[in-house]
Amino acid sequence: MGLWINSDFVFVSRSLSLHWLKNVVFGLLFFLDFAGSKGENLVTRRRRPIALREAEGANGAPKAYLNDRPSMNGDTIIFVSTEEDVGKRLQGWNAVYSLDFKTSVTKRLTPPGVTDYSPAVSPSGEWVAAVSNEGRGWKREIEALDLDLYVFKAEDGSQRRMVVRNAGWPSWADESTVYFHRLAEDGWWSIFKANASDTSANQEAERVTPPGVHAFTPAASRTGKWIAVATRRTSIRHIEIFDLQAKKFLPITAHINPSTNHYQPFVSPSSDKLGYHRCRGIDKDDGTMDFRVEYQVSPLPGVSVVRVAGSFPVISPDGSLFAYVDSGDDSADLAVMKLDGSQKRVVWNRGKGYGTNWDPTGRGTVYVTEGRAFAALGTEERIVAIHNADTANLDGDETSSSYKYLTKEGTKNNAFPAPSPDGKYVVFRSSRFGHKNLYIMDAVDGEEKYLRRLTEGPWRDTMPAWSPDNEWIAFSSNRVHPTGTLCTSTGLQCHICLLP
Repeated sequence: MGLWINSDFVFVSRSLSLHWLKNVVFGLLFFLDFAGSKGENLVTRRRRPIALREAEGANGAPKAYLNDRPSMNGDTIIFVSTEEDVGKRLQGWNAVYSLDFKTSVTKRLTPPGVTDYSPAVSPSGEWVAAVSNEGRGWKREIEALDLDLYVFKAEDGSQRRMVVRNAGWPSWADESTVYFHRLAEDGWWSIFKANASDTSANQEAERVTPPGVHAFTPAASRTGKWIAVATRRTSIRHIEIFDLQAKKFLPITAHINPSTNHYQPFVSPSSDKLGYHRCRGIDKDDGTMDFRVEYQVSPLPGVSVVRVAGSFPVISPDGSLFAYVDSGDDSADLAVMKLDGSQKRVVWNRGKGYGTNWDPTGRGTVYVTEGRAFAALGTEERIVAIHNADTANLDGDETSSSYKYLTKEGTKNNAFPAPSPDGKYVVFRSSRFGHKNLYIMDAVDGEEKYLRRLTEGPWRDTMPAWSPDNEWIAFSSNRVHPTGTLCTSTGLQCHICLLP
Protein backbone atom coordinates (compact mmCIF):
# COMPACT_ATOMS: atom_id res chain seq x y z
CA MET A 1 0.00 0.00 0.00
CA GLY A 2 1.35 3.39 -0.94
CA LEU A 3 1.69 6.32 1.42
CA TRP A 4 1.25 9.89 0.23
CA ILE A 5 2.07 12.86 2.42
CA ASN A 6 0.04 15.79 1.20
CA SER A 7 1.99 18.94 0.42
CA ASP A 8 -0.40 21.24 2.30
CA PHE A 9 1.25 21.59 5.72
CA VAL A 10 0.76 24.29 8.34
CA PHE A 11 2.49 24.92 11.65
CA VAL A 12 0.37 24.41 14.77
CA SER A 13 0.27 27.37 17.13
CA ARG A 14 1.66 27.06 20.64
CA SER A 15 -1.67 28.36 21.96
CA LEU A 16 -3.56 25.22 20.91
CA SER A 17 -5.55 24.11 23.95
CA LEU A 18 -5.87 20.40 23.22
CA HIS A 19 -4.52 18.56 26.24
CA TRP A 20 -2.39 16.12 24.27
CA LEU A 21 -0.58 19.01 22.56
CA LYS A 22 0.01 21.23 25.59
CA ASN A 23 3.71 20.44 25.73
CA VAL A 24 4.35 20.59 22.00
CA VAL A 25 6.72 23.43 21.16
CA PHE A 26 5.46 23.42 17.62
CA GLY A 27 3.71 20.85 15.47
CA LEU A 28 2.63 20.21 11.93
CA LEU A 29 -0.89 19.76 10.64
CA PHE A 30 -1.28 17.91 7.37
CA PHE A 31 -3.31 15.34 5.49
CA LEU A 32 -2.28 11.77 4.89
CA ASP A 33 -3.41 9.78 1.87
CA PHE A 34 -3.18 5.99 2.01
CA ALA A 35 -3.13 4.53 -1.51
CA GLY A 36 -4.50 7.76 -2.90
CA SER A 37 -8.14 7.04 -2.06
CA LYS A 38 -8.82 8.90 1.16
CA GLY A 39 -7.44 11.56 3.43
CA GLU A 40 -7.10 11.91 7.20
CA ASN A 41 -6.47 15.07 9.20
CA LEU A 42 -3.36 14.59 11.29
CA VAL A 43 -1.23 16.47 13.78
CA THR A 44 2.34 15.34 14.21
CA ARG A 45 5.47 16.17 16.13
CA ARG A 46 8.69 14.28 15.53
CA ARG A 47 7.05 11.99 12.96
CA ARG A 48 4.29 10.77 15.31
CA PRO A 49 0.94 11.41 13.61
CA ILE A 50 -2.31 11.68 15.55
CA ALA A 51 -5.55 11.28 13.61
CA LEU A 52 -8.04 14.10 14.06
CA ARG A 53 -10.68 13.02 11.59
CA GLU A 54 -11.14 9.47 10.43
CA ALA A 55 -11.27 8.87 6.71
CA GLU A 56 -13.11 5.55 6.91
CA GLY A 57 -16.82 4.98 6.85
CA ALA A 58 -18.93 2.13 8.17
CA ASN A 59 -17.18 -1.25 8.43
CA GLY A 60 -13.88 0.30 7.42
CA ALA A 61 -15.02 1.19 3.90
CA PRO A 62 -13.08 4.15 2.47
CA LYS A 63 -14.96 7.37 1.89
CA ALA A 64 -14.40 8.65 -1.61
CA TYR A 65 -13.52 12.24 -0.81
CA LEU A 66 -10.48 14.38 -0.29
CA ASN A 67 -9.55 16.55 2.70
CA ASP A 68 -7.04 19.30 1.99
CA ARG A 69 -5.49 22.69 2.94
CA PRO A 70 -5.90 22.58 6.76
CA SER A 71 -5.56 25.60 9.05
CA MET A 72 -5.67 25.62 12.85
CA ASN A 73 -8.01 28.06 14.55
CA GLY A 74 -8.08 27.55 18.31
CA ASP A 75 -9.94 24.32 18.98
CA THR A 76 -11.13 24.02 15.39
CA ILE A 77 -9.56 23.17 12.08
CA ILE A 78 -10.60 24.91 8.87
CA PHE A 79 -10.14 22.78 5.77
CA VAL A 80 -11.50 22.05 2.32
CA SER A 81 -13.24 18.77 1.51
CA THR A 82 -15.08 17.12 -1.38
CA GLU A 83 -17.39 15.08 0.83
CA GLU A 84 -20.67 16.61 -0.43
CA ASP A 85 -22.01 16.31 -3.96
CA VAL A 86 -22.61 19.83 -5.27
CA GLY A 87 -25.33 18.52 -7.58
CA LYS A 88 -24.04 20.13 -10.80
CA ARG A 89 -22.02 18.86 -13.73
CA LEU A 90 -18.57 20.41 -14.19
CA GLN A 91 -18.83 21.98 -10.75
CA GLY A 92 -16.22 21.07 -8.16
CA TRP A 93 -17.34 19.50 -4.89
CA ASN A 94 -14.65 21.42 -2.98
CA ALA A 95 -16.09 23.33 -0.03
CA VAL A 96 -14.72 24.83 3.20
CA TYR A 97 -15.59 23.15 6.52
CA SER A 98 -14.72 23.60 10.18
CA LEU A 99 -14.16 20.74 12.62
CA ASP A 100 -14.57 21.37 16.35
CA PHE A 101 -12.26 19.12 18.38
CA LYS A 102 -14.31 19.36 21.58
CA THR A 103 -17.68 18.48 20.06
CA SER A 104 -16.47 16.57 16.95
CA VAL A 105 -18.99 18.61 14.96
CA THR A 106 -18.17 19.34 11.32
CA LYS A 107 -19.80 22.45 9.87
CA ARG A 108 -19.97 23.51 6.23
CA LEU A 109 -18.97 27.16 5.73
CA THR A 110 -19.40 27.28 1.94
CA PRO A 111 -22.93 28.02 0.65
CA PRO A 112 -24.79 25.18 -1.13
CA GLY A 113 -24.01 24.89 -4.82
CA VAL A 114 -20.79 26.90 -4.50
CA THR A 115 -17.19 25.72 -4.86
CA ASP A 116 -14.41 27.09 -2.63
CA TYR A 117 -10.69 26.36 -2.75
CA SER A 118 -7.58 27.08 -0.66
CA PRO A 119 -8.99 28.43 2.62
CA ALA A 120 -6.72 30.53 4.84
CA VAL A 121 -7.57 31.77 8.34
CA SER A 122 -6.80 35.35 9.42
CA PRO A 123 -4.40 35.85 12.38
CA SER A 124 -7.29 36.57 14.76
CA GLY A 125 -9.18 33.48 13.62
CA GLU A 126 -12.24 35.58 12.82
CA TRP A 127 -12.12 35.44 9.03
CA VAL A 128 -11.47 32.90 6.29
CA ALA A 129 -10.18 33.86 2.87
CA ALA A 130 -10.86 31.44 0.02
CA VAL A 131 -11.01 31.52 -3.76
CA SER A 132 -14.22 30.56 -5.51
CA ASN A 133 -15.97 30.42 -8.85
CA GLU A 134 -19.18 31.17 -6.94
CA GLY A 135 -21.16 28.46 -8.71
CA ARG A 136 -20.02 29.33 -12.24
CA GLY A 137 -18.57 25.87 -12.79
CA TRP A 138 -15.43 24.77 -14.56
CA LYS A 139 -15.01 26.29 -18.03
CA ARG A 140 -12.20 24.00 -19.15
CA GLU A 141 -9.49 26.26 -17.77
CA ILE A 142 -6.20 24.38 -17.45
CA GLU A 143 -3.40 26.68 -16.31
CA ALA A 144 -5.27 29.59 -14.72
CA LEU A 145 -8.63 28.88 -13.11
CA ASP A 146 -11.38 31.50 -13.21
CA LEU A 147 -11.54 32.19 -9.47
CA ASP A 148 -12.17 35.23 -7.28
CA LEU A 149 -11.10 36.02 -3.71
CA TYR A 150 -13.81 35.88 -1.01
CA VAL A 151 -13.80 36.35 2.75
CA PHE A 152 -16.35 35.09 5.29
CA LYS A 153 -16.71 34.44 9.01
CA ALA A 154 -14.79 31.43 10.30
CA GLU A 155 -17.52 30.69 12.83
CA ASP A 156 -20.40 30.07 10.46
CA GLY A 157 -19.52 31.26 6.93
CA SER A 158 -21.65 34.39 7.26
CA GLN A 159 -20.87 37.90 5.95
CA ARG A 160 -19.47 36.39 2.77
CA ARG A 161 -18.30 38.92 0.19
CA MET A 162 -15.95 39.16 -2.75
CA VAL A 163 -12.69 41.09 -2.24
CA VAL A 164 -11.06 41.00 -5.67
CA ARG A 165 -11.40 39.12 -8.94
CA ASN A 166 -8.85 36.75 -10.45
CA ALA A 167 -7.01 35.27 -7.48
CA GLY A 168 -5.59 32.03 -6.14
CA TRP A 169 -3.94 30.61 -3.00
CA PRO A 170 -4.60 33.39 -0.43
CA SER A 171 -2.39 34.02 2.61
CA TRP A 172 -3.04 36.53 5.40
CA ALA A 173 -0.28 38.86 6.63
CA ASP A 174 -2.57 40.68 9.08
CA GLU A 175 -6.30 41.22 9.57
CA SER A 176 -6.65 43.20 6.35
CA THR A 177 -3.77 42.27 4.02
CA VAL A 178 -4.15 39.15 1.89
CA TYR A 179 -1.52 37.98 -0.58
CA PHE A 180 -2.40 35.72 -3.50
CA HIS A 181 -1.08 34.65 -6.89
CA ARG A 182 -2.49 35.23 -10.35
CA LEU A 183 -1.37 35.06 -13.96
CA ALA A 184 -0.61 38.68 -14.84
CA GLU A 185 -1.48 40.25 -18.18
CA ASP A 186 2.18 40.18 -19.20
CA GLY A 187 2.22 36.38 -18.91
CA TRP A 188 4.12 36.07 -15.61
CA TRP A 189 2.67 34.32 -12.57
CA SER A 190 3.07 36.91 -9.83
CA ILE A 191 2.09 37.66 -6.25
CA PHE A 192 -0.50 40.37 -5.61
CA LYS A 193 -2.07 41.75 -2.46
CA ALA A 194 -5.52 43.09 -1.61
CA ASN A 195 -7.20 44.78 1.33
CA ALA A 196 -9.73 42.37 2.82
CA SER A 197 -11.32 45.24 4.77
CA ASP A 198 -12.11 47.16 1.59
CA THR A 199 -15.82 46.68 0.88
CA SER A 200 -15.79 48.51 -2.45
CA ALA A 201 -16.95 46.51 -5.43
CA ASN A 202 -14.04 47.30 -7.76
CA GLN A 203 -10.87 47.02 -5.70
CA GLU A 204 -7.67 46.88 -7.75
CA ALA A 205 -5.07 44.47 -6.41
CA GLU A 206 -1.48 45.65 -6.05
CA ARG A 207 1.25 43.67 -7.78
CA VAL A 208 4.03 42.61 -5.41
CA THR A 209 6.54 40.48 -7.32
CA PRO A 210 7.96 41.83 -10.59
CA PRO A 211 7.75 40.30 -14.07
CA GLY A 212 10.66 38.17 -15.16
CA VAL A 213 10.18 35.34 -12.69
CA HIS A 214 7.16 33.12 -12.06
CA ALA A 215 6.06 33.26 -8.40
CA PHE A 216 3.35 31.05 -6.86
CA THR A 217 1.66 30.03 -3.60
CA PRO A 218 2.58 32.88 -1.25
CA ALA A 219 2.99 32.34 2.49
CA ALA A 220 3.01 35.66 4.33
CA SER A 221 4.98 36.29 7.49
CA ARG A 222 3.21 38.07 10.34
CA THR A 223 6.06 40.60 10.48
CA GLY A 224 4.83 42.25 7.29
CA LYS A 225 8.39 42.39 6.01
CA TRP A 226 8.56 39.35 3.73
CA ILE A 227 6.64 36.57 2.04
CA ALA A 228 7.77 33.09 1.06
CA VAL A 229 6.94 31.93 -2.46
CA ALA A 230 7.63 29.10 -4.86
CA THR A 231 9.44 30.34 -7.97
CA ARG A 232 10.15 28.87 -11.36
CA ARG A 233 13.19 30.35 -13.04
CA THR A 234 14.14 27.18 -14.93
CA SER A 235 12.40 23.82 -15.08
CA ILE A 236 12.98 23.42 -11.31
CA ARG A 237 10.77 25.09 -8.70
CA HIS A 238 12.40 26.54 -5.61
CA ILE A 239 11.37 28.31 -2.43
CA GLU A 240 12.49 31.91 -2.08
CA ILE A 241 11.81 34.75 0.32
CA PHE A 242 10.72 38.04 -1.22
CA ASP A 243 11.75 41.10 0.78
CA LEU A 244 8.77 43.47 0.64
CA GLN A 245 10.87 46.52 1.46
CA ALA A 246 13.93 45.89 -0.71
CA LYS A 247 11.80 44.28 -3.47
CA LYS A 248 14.33 41.47 -3.83
CA PHE A 249 14.26 37.67 -3.84
CA LEU A 250 16.36 35.64 -1.40
CA PRO A 251 16.96 32.04 -2.60
CA ILE A 252 16.42 29.34 0.02
CA THR A 253 16.18 25.82 -1.39
CA ALA A 254 18.39 26.46 -4.43
CA HIS A 255 21.35 26.38 -2.04
CA ILE A 256 20.18 23.14 -0.40
CA ASN A 257 18.80 20.92 -3.20
CA PRO A 258 19.37 22.78 -6.47
CA SER A 259 18.09 20.02 -8.77
CA THR A 260 14.96 19.06 -6.80
CA ASN A 261 11.49 20.60 -7.07
CA HIS A 262 10.08 22.40 -4.01
CA TYR A 263 6.49 23.54 -3.52
CA GLN A 264 4.01 25.39 -1.33
CA PRO A 265 5.91 27.12 1.50
CA PHE A 266 4.30 27.68 4.90
CA VAL A 267 5.34 29.97 7.75
CA SER A 268 4.97 29.48 11.50
CA PRO A 269 2.72 31.94 13.42
CA SER A 270 5.84 33.44 15.01
CA SER A 271 7.40 33.88 11.55
CA ASP A 272 10.64 32.26 12.70
CA LYS A 273 10.19 28.95 10.87
CA LEU A 274 9.68 28.21 7.18
CA GLY A 275 8.48 24.90 5.82
CA TYR A 276 7.89 23.56 2.34
CA HIS A 277 7.10 20.43 0.37
CA ARG A 278 9.92 18.75 -1.55
CA CYS A 279 10.02 15.92 -4.07
CA ARG A 280 12.39 13.21 -2.90
CA GLY A 281 13.64 12.30 -6.36
CA ILE A 282 16.10 9.46 -6.88
CA ASP A 283 18.37 8.40 -4.04
CA LYS A 284 21.25 6.99 -6.03
CA ASP A 285 23.38 6.32 -2.96
CA ASP A 286 21.16 3.54 -1.66
CA GLY A 287 19.89 2.36 -5.04
CA THR A 288 16.30 3.38 -4.42
CA MET A 289 14.20 3.19 -7.59
CA ASP A 290 12.58 6.35 -8.85
CA PHE A 291 8.86 6.25 -7.97
CA ARG A 292 6.83 5.66 -11.14
CA VAL A 293 4.01 3.17 -10.49
CA GLU A 294 1.84 2.54 -7.45
CA TYR A 295 -0.75 -0.22 -7.24
CA GLN A 296 -3.67 0.87 -5.11
CA VAL A 297 -6.53 -0.82 -3.32
CA SER A 298 -9.49 -0.96 -5.69
CA PRO A 299 -13.07 -0.47 -4.43
CA LEU A 300 -14.27 -2.94 -7.10
CA PRO A 301 -13.43 -6.66 -6.94
CA GLY A 302 -11.57 -7.84 -10.02
CA VAL A 303 -10.60 -4.32 -11.10
CA SER A 304 -7.07 -3.10 -10.41
CA VAL A 305 -6.19 0.56 -9.89
CA VAL A 306 -2.73 1.81 -10.77
CA ARG A 307 -1.28 5.27 -10.21
CA VAL A 308 1.28 6.24 -12.86
CA ALA A 309 3.71 9.14 -12.44
CA GLY A 310 2.81 10.74 -15.76
CA SER A 311 -0.13 11.41 -18.04
CA PHE A 312 -2.00 9.66 -20.87
CA PRO A 313 -0.90 6.12 -19.88
CA VAL A 314 -1.85 3.23 -22.18
CA ILE A 315 -1.10 -0.48 -21.83
CA SER A 316 0.49 -2.44 -24.66
CA PRO A 317 -1.62 -5.10 -26.43
CA ASP A 318 0.21 -7.93 -24.67
CA GLY A 319 -0.28 -6.27 -21.28
CA SER A 320 3.43 -6.07 -20.45
CA LEU A 321 4.20 -2.36 -20.90
CA PHE A 322 2.97 1.14 -20.18
CA ALA A 323 3.44 3.94 -22.67
CA TYR A 324 2.88 7.34 -21.12
CA VAL A 325 3.84 11.00 -21.25
CA ASP A 326 6.55 11.68 -18.68
CA SER A 327 5.67 15.32 -18.12
CA GLY A 328 8.02 17.98 -16.77
CA ASP A 329 7.81 21.75 -16.61
CA ASP A 330 9.52 22.25 -19.98
CA SER A 331 9.22 18.83 -21.60
CA ALA A 332 6.85 15.94 -22.12
CA ASP A 333 8.77 12.86 -23.22
CA LEU A 334 7.02 9.74 -24.44
CA ALA A 335 8.31 6.91 -22.26
CA VAL A 336 7.76 3.17 -22.04
CA MET A 337 8.21 0.98 -18.96
CA LYS A 338 7.14 -2.35 -17.52
CA LEU A 339 4.00 -2.58 -15.41
CA ASP A 340 6.05 -2.60 -12.21
CA GLY A 341 7.77 0.67 -13.15
CA SER A 342 11.08 -0.90 -14.12
CA GLN A 343 13.05 -0.62 -17.37
CA LYS A 344 11.87 2.85 -18.24
CA ARG A 345 13.10 4.18 -21.57
CA VAL A 346 12.34 7.37 -23.46
CA VAL A 347 11.25 6.72 -27.05
CA TRP A 348 10.35 10.30 -28.02
CA ASN A 349 11.79 13.54 -26.68
CA ARG A 350 11.30 16.01 -29.53
CA GLY A 351 8.53 18.09 -28.01
CA LYS A 352 5.47 18.05 -25.80
CA GLY A 353 3.09 15.16 -26.35
CA TYR A 354 -0.31 13.81 -25.32
CA GLY A 355 -3.11 11.51 -26.48
CA THR A 356 -1.15 8.24 -26.66
CA ASN A 357 -2.37 4.94 -28.14
CA TRP A 358 -0.74 1.57 -28.89
CA ASP A 359 -1.17 -0.18 -32.22
CA PRO A 360 -3.47 -3.08 -31.22
CA THR A 361 -1.91 -5.53 -33.71
CA GLY A 362 1.30 -5.89 -31.71
CA ARG A 363 3.64 -4.12 -34.11
CA GLY A 364 5.13 -2.13 -31.22
CA THR A 365 3.96 1.22 -32.53
CA VAL A 366 2.73 4.01 -30.27
CA TYR A 367 0.75 6.90 -31.72
CA VAL A 368 1.05 10.28 -30.02
CA THR A 369 0.10 13.91 -30.59
CA GLU A 370 3.05 16.27 -30.79
CA GLY A 371 1.93 19.50 -29.16
CA ARG A 372 0.33 20.98 -26.09
CA ALA A 373 -2.93 19.49 -24.81
CA PHE A 374 -6.11 21.56 -25.18
CA ALA A 375 -4.46 24.05 -27.54
CA ALA A 376 -6.40 26.49 -29.72
CA LEU A 377 -7.84 25.62 -33.13
CA GLY A 378 -5.05 27.25 -35.12
CA THR A 379 -2.20 25.73 -33.12
CA GLU A 380 0.13 23.51 -35.15
CA GLU A 381 -0.07 19.96 -33.77
CA ARG A 382 0.88 16.79 -35.60
CA ILE A 383 0.35 13.07 -35.10
CA VAL A 384 3.44 10.90 -34.87
CA ALA A 385 3.90 7.13 -35.07
CA ILE A 386 6.74 5.87 -32.84
CA HIS A 387 7.92 2.49 -34.14
CA ASN A 388 9.63 -0.26 -32.12
CA ALA A 389 8.56 1.41 -28.88
CA ASP A 390 8.33 -1.99 -27.19
CA THR A 391 11.95 -2.91 -27.96
CA ALA A 392 13.71 0.47 -27.57
CA ASN A 393 17.05 0.54 -25.77
CA LEU A 394 16.99 0.94 -22.01
CA ASP A 395 19.63 3.68 -22.03
CA GLY A 396 17.06 6.31 -22.95
CA ASP A 397 18.27 7.19 -26.45
CA GLU A 398 16.16 6.77 -29.56
CA THR A 399 18.58 4.78 -31.69
CA SER A 400 16.43 1.65 -31.66
CA SER A 401 13.11 3.42 -32.23
CA SER A 402 12.07 5.38 -35.28
CA TYR A 403 9.24 7.77 -35.94
CA LYS A 404 7.10 9.09 -38.77
CA TYR A 405 4.82 12.10 -38.95
CA LEU A 406 1.42 10.95 -40.20
CA THR A 407 -0.15 14.40 -40.63
CA LYS A 408 1.31 17.11 -42.84
CA GLU A 409 2.72 20.45 -41.80
CA GLY A 410 0.32 23.37 -41.98
CA THR A 411 -2.79 21.31 -41.23
CA LYS A 412 -3.39 23.03 -37.88
CA ASN A 413 -4.54 21.10 -34.81
CA ASN A 414 -4.42 17.30 -35.26
CA ALA A 415 -4.79 15.22 -32.11
CA PHE A 416 -6.04 12.12 -30.27
CA PRO A 417 -5.05 9.36 -32.72
CA ALA A 418 -6.87 6.05 -32.30
CA PRO A 419 -5.82 3.06 -34.45
CA SER A 420 -8.41 0.63 -35.77
CA PRO A 421 -8.46 -2.91 -34.33
CA ASP A 422 -7.08 -4.32 -37.59
CA GLY A 423 -4.23 -1.79 -37.56
CA LYS A 424 -5.00 -0.38 -41.02
CA TYR A 425 -6.30 3.09 -40.15
CA VAL A 426 -6.05 5.84 -37.55
CA VAL A 427 -9.01 8.04 -36.67
CA PHE A 428 -8.18 11.47 -35.27
CA ARG A 429 -9.60 14.94 -34.87
CA SER A 430 -8.36 17.92 -36.85
CA SER A 431 -9.15 21.63 -37.16
CA ARG A 432 -7.68 21.90 -40.67
CA PHE A 433 -10.89 23.36 -42.08
CA GLY A 434 -11.85 25.57 -39.15
CA HIS A 435 -13.61 23.20 -36.75
CA LYS A 436 -12.45 20.14 -34.84
CA ASN A 437 -13.94 17.28 -36.86
CA LEU A 438 -13.00 13.62 -37.33
CA TYR A 439 -10.82 12.14 -40.08
CA ILE A 440 -9.37 8.73 -40.98
CA MET A 441 -5.90 8.21 -42.42
CA ASP A 442 -3.59 5.32 -43.24
CA ALA A 443 -1.96 3.91 -40.10
CA VAL A 444 1.46 3.40 -41.71
CA ASP A 445 1.92 6.19 -44.26
CA GLY A 446 -0.57 8.69 -42.86
CA GLU A 447 -2.60 11.20 -44.81
CA GLU A 448 -0.03 11.17 -47.63
CA LYS A 449 -1.47 7.80 -48.69
CA TYR A 450 -5.07 8.01 -47.52
CA LEU A 451 -7.30 10.61 -45.85
CA ARG A 452 -11.08 10.65 -45.45
CA ARG A 453 -13.25 13.13 -43.59
CA LEU A 454 -15.82 11.54 -41.27
CA THR A 455 -17.68 14.48 -39.72
CA GLU A 456 -18.31 18.03 -40.85
CA GLY A 457 -19.93 20.89 -38.96
CA PRO A 458 -19.44 23.90 -36.67
CA TRP A 459 -18.95 21.82 -33.56
CA ARG A 460 -16.17 19.96 -31.77
CA ASP A 461 -15.82 16.21 -32.33
CA THR A 462 -12.88 14.77 -30.42
CA MET A 463 -11.34 11.83 -28.52
CA PRO A 464 -12.47 9.04 -30.89
CA ALA A 465 -12.22 5.31 -30.14
CA TRP A 466 -12.94 2.24 -32.31
CA SER A 467 -15.25 -0.57 -31.27
CA PRO A 468 -13.54 -3.99 -30.95
CA ASP A 469 -15.39 -5.32 -34.02
CA ASN A 470 -14.06 -2.47 -36.20
CA GLU A 471 -17.60 -1.34 -37.07
CA TRP A 472 -18.19 1.75 -34.91
CA ILE A 473 -16.34 4.83 -33.73
CA ALA A 474 -17.35 6.45 -30.45
CA PHE A 475 -16.35 10.06 -29.84
CA SER A 476 -17.10 13.09 -27.71
CA SER A 477 -18.98 15.99 -29.28
CA ASN A 478 -20.73 19.24 -28.42
CA ARG A 479 -23.02 19.07 -31.45
CA VAL A 480 -26.82 19.23 -31.04
CA HIS A 481 -27.90 16.89 -28.28
CA PRO A 482 -30.49 14.18 -29.06
CA THR A 483 -32.92 16.07 -26.81
CA GLY A 484 -32.83 18.96 -29.28
CA THR A 485 -30.87 21.37 -27.11
CA LEU A 486 -27.82 23.08 -28.61
CA CYS A 487 -24.67 22.42 -26.63
CA THR A 488 -22.33 25.25 -25.75
CA SER A 489 -19.66 26.29 -28.22
CA THR A 490 -16.97 25.75 -25.59
CA GLY A 491 -17.82 22.06 -25.34
CA LEU A 492 -18.91 22.18 -21.70
CA GLN A 493 -21.86 19.91 -22.47
CA CYS A 494 -20.04 17.32 -24.59
CA HIS A 495 -21.70 13.93 -24.95
CA ILE A 496 -20.85 10.58 -26.48
CA CYS A 497 -21.73 9.93 -30.13
CA LEU A 498 -21.43 6.83 -32.32
CA LEU A 499 -20.39 6.79 -35.97
CA PRO A 500 -20.68 3.66 -38.16
